[in-house]
Amino acid sequence: MIEEIDWNRMWIAATENASWRKRRGDMTEFWNKRSRRYSESLKHNDRSIQMISRLDTDPECTVLDIGAGPGTLTIPLAKIVKHVTVVEPSSGMLACLKKNAADEGLTNITCINRRWEDATPGADLDEYDVVIVSYSLGDARHESGTFEDE
Repeated sequence: MIEEIDWNRMWIAATENASWRKRRGDMTEFWNKRSRRYSESLKHNDRSIQMISRLDTDPECTVLDIGAGPGTLTIPLAKIVKHVTVVEPSSGMLACLKKNAADEGLTNITCINRRWEDATPGADLDEYDVVIVSYSLGDARHESGTFEDE
């Protein structure tokens, strides 16, 4: 018999007393304070292009980018796909993303300013061809402990 594992509960228990959580506290506030500097540091880094080249995308693809930050993957993806939806809890990061998108003349990005676990499938989120999740579990808490039918 296969035992059902509650991965979310295990993640919460493992990170509850983590040293990085004690040092940084609320991760959204942590990134709000560092968003502009972080965004600038990525402008001279081609790592995102290397990562995107490995994705199976085309001009008709829709993408969900969870934990998008200043648009590290969102901006280059939006240049080659139909639409990118971003879920990002840090208002500082979203401000950088919006500025970066405007600087590139991109209008095919929708931004949702909340934690990914607070976004509602069917209301906030549609179906997507590609889903990217980056650095978004640091402050994750899902109260029900399951992700069924989401």
